[in-house]
Amino acid sequence: MSKRSETPRARLATLVREDPGLAERLLLVAEGPPEGASVASPEGAWAVIRPLIVGAADEVFVCVALDRRNRVIGVNCLTRGNDSFTIICPRQIFRWALKQGRSGASAIIMAHNHPSQDPQPSVQDREVTGRVEAAGRLLGIRLLDHLVCTDTQFVSMANAGLYTS
Repeated sequence: MSKRSETPRARLATLVREDPGLAERLLLVAEGPPEGASVASPEGAWAVIRPLIVGAADEVFVCVALDRRNRVIGVNCLTRGNDSFTIICPRQIFRWALKQGRSGASAIIMAHNHPSQDPQPSVQDREVTGRVEAAGRLLGIRLLDHLVCTDTQFVSMANAGLYTS
C-alpha cells in the first residue's frame, strides 16, 4: 500500500512507530499546558512552548498569556512564516492577549523558533522585542521573556539582558 492510499490513522501509526517521541509531542500539543500551570522561569516557559515549536520546518511564533500570578491562561501559535522569518505584529499579539482569561493577560511570554537550529537572537528579534515591550508597557501587559528556540535548546532574551523586562 502506498503512503497516499493509507488512511490518516494508519499513516499516523506509521509515523509514531518511526519516531516514538512524536507520540509524546502530539499528546503535549493536544492536551496543552495543565490548567493553571505556573511559569516561573524560562525553563517553565520552554516546557509550555516546546510542543508547538519542535520539528517545525518554518518559523513559528507562539505567545503565552499569563495572569497576575504567572499562571497560563492561554497559549497560541499566532503566526507561521517560512524557513527564514515570520512576521510578528505587536497589534496582533495584544489583541489576542487582551481576550485571554476573564480580564485579559497581565503578562506575556513570546517565543519563536529558528529552523536553522541556531538559537542566537537576530537583530530583527531584538528590534521586535523592544517594540512589543514598549507597546505592552502602554497597555499594562508585561513582556516577561522572548525565547528564541531550536528543537533542543533556547535562548532567553530576558536572561541574556537583551531587553529590560
